[in-house]
Amino acid sequence: MSGEDAYTPYGERPEWNDVQPISQQDARDGLVPIAYSREYSDAMDYFRAIASAQEYSERALDLTEHIIRRNPAHYTVWQYRMSTLLALQKDLQQELQLMNEFAEENLKSYQVWHHRLTLITHMEPQLAELTKEIEFIHDSLMPDPKNYHTWAYLNWLYSSFSNLPEERGGDRFYSQSWNAELEWCERMLDSNHRFLRARSLEDQDRQSEKIQSLSDDDDERGEVIGRGDGRNNSAWNWRWYLVITRRGAKPDVGTELDTIPAPSVISSIPSNPPPVITPANPDTPLPVPFAIEWLADCKAELAAATESIDVYTAAAGLYHELAERWDVMRKTYWRFRQSEMQRQASNLNNMESTATATE
Repeated sequence: MSGEDAYTPYGERPEWNDVQPISQQDARDGLVPIAYSREYSDAMDYFRAIASAQEYSERALDLTEHIIRRNPAHYTVWQYRMSTLLALQKDLQQELQLMNEFAEENLKSYQVWHHRLTLITHMEPQLAELTKEIEFIHDSLMPDPKNYHTWAYLNWLYSSFSNLPEERGGDRFYSQSWNAELEWCERMLDSNHRFLRARSLEDQDRQSEKIQSLSDDDDERGEVIGRGDGRNNSAWNWRWYLVITRRGAKPDVGTELDTIPAPSVISSIPSNPPPVITPANPDTPLPVPFAIEWLADCKAELAAATESIDVYTAAAGLYHELAERWDVMRKTYWRFRQSEMQRQASNLNNMESTATATE
């Protein structure tokens, strides 16, 4: 006997006799009607009824769990379940244990992670509880380290419980917590070079004074990863954050930008490049578009900081190379960047001409 055949409709359950179900109002001649199962349609009819009546009860919790187990992406049902939990003053720690089961089965459902986020928000956990939560997230990421939903939740966790005012219990994390997270991220990077570092490290960068020394090691790591696989855009993005975003593109770092080019082994742009292969990765031909983009963007930042016509012109030339030879798929964008550089150079040239004429 199948699960569908063994299912008892809510209308035949004594505890639901007082509820008049509300059917879904679909168009009569819908082009492609959704083929809901009989069990799911029945449960949703009763959910619409209790939601319309704003009923927050134990049977409402049972009904929402029933629906979510069949459709964990139903955000409205999750929202109603959270409201019911709060209205009944239920033990949220018990609900969190249930969410462990849901998360393991539905790692890529952002509704599951958002419900967990809402639970933690209302629980106001201390460091011990947060440590357990972080351990759970780490375990969840091991089978799928590219799961963005889980990374976003981890980032939220560190961001939300840092720098809290005293009336909310103060900062939940200590330098040891940040350092442990950094070490874990390093291990993840070592196990998967195409892995995008958690954005929580940006928050860590702001929170911990000790992390101010992060850049030296990570500049080296960005170069090593780039040498290992020059087409790993994650490494280039992380390097950009460290060198530009984190330090700020100010005139006093203009020289530094110019002296931190992309790894030379993959960034040279010969006029007629031979089929050279990087010794670090025999599958990566030269030159690598990401490396050219790195050089062009650094030149653009340096030009803005120093107001140099020559540097703007150099950046425009690199964007031209990308558009016409090395990354033609994004030709329109690179031509736009080239025109920006040319416009800035032209504006500076006009200003200099005007200044000379008035002297």
